[in-house]
Amino acid sequence: MVSVKVSALLLLPALVLADSSFTMDKNGGPLVPKIPTGNKDAACTEAYKQPITCESAIMMNMDPKDKSHPPDEKSLDKLCTPKCLSSLQSWIRGKGACDSAKFLDFLGISNSTADKQYSDSDLEQFFINEVYWDKCLTELNLKYGSSKYCAVQAAEAYSGKAGAKIPTNFDPNDAETFCGATTCGAQSAYLWAPKKIINKVAGGKKTTKRDGGHKPAKKPPVKSTETKGELISLKDACPKIDTSRFPKREEANKAGGAAATDSAAKGGKTGAAAANGTAVAKTTGAGAAAAAKTGTAAARGAEKTGGAAVSTNVAQQVSMVERSVAISALLVAVAFTLW
Repeated sequence: MVSVKVSALLLLPALVLADSSFTMDKNGGPLVPKIPTGNKDAACTEAYKQPITCESAIMMNMDPKDKSHPPDEKSLDKLCTPKCLSSLQSWIRGKGACDSAKFLDFLGISNSTADKQYSDSDLEQFFINEVYWDKCLTELNLKYGSSKYCAVQAAEAYSGKAGAKIPTNFDPNDAETFCGATTCGAQSAYLWAPKKIINKVAGGKKTTKRDGGHKPAKKPPVKSTETKGELISLKDACPKIDTSRFPKREEANKAGGAAATDSAAKGGKTGAAAANGTAVAKTTGAGAAAAAKTGTAAARGAEKTGGAAVSTNVAQQVSMVERSVAISALLVAVAFTLW
């Protein structure tokens, strides 16, 4: 295997970045988790070979300390896409019969082989960090003239660019910068937790002139920011920091997916109830229609009955006229007789 740093690959023409998808078994990058020798799990082998919608260079190392091949924004823009992140997250969670825990074990990075303090979600997160976020994390409080990529900022600091600071260095005397003014170091610490990656360095308060314009006595030079200090957690450095704008960790992503599935299931039940209601409505409508038909029939019957009643009244009236005529005729006859 030829070990090539991603920064070197990023400088190559579009030929390298033209491959927009790959499978792990066909990618020789040093960050690719290899299948342990002798493993014959068919379900996990299938999960391992699922296509990943990223440029293949995403599986290469990137070292911000490498001054000969620093990363650049244009190339990182091609690598760092939402589709790529989603694809990597889906891959590390396994597929079908090879679920998350089984897939991690298949890759040899489960809790049976790692420190017990890490959950399966932590181990998945570490994979995503190493492959994606260590390259693609961006500054949320971007200032004019600064690179949006934290990796580029780190590379500038290691190369000695004036004013550039290593994102994960924390000066207790300037905590507000790390915990608020900038976000690269805090975001990285949040994503890598519970591992501690913040480097607490020996800083010094800014010196000011004493009364009378005299400069304070010279102090020993502060150690280089590259010097390793005490490693602390984000909670230690910034106890009240708001992480709501930071990228979501794996446990939150999976919880969100489960909630969506549950919501879809509830939606299915609601749809079934609605269908039921439709059926009931149809039945009720049919009943109403039947009632309407009955009413119509009744009306027609009433019309017929009414017709019969009219005929009876006419007959009665005719009969009364006939009797009147007969009486009148009798009276006339009696009168003629008497006359």
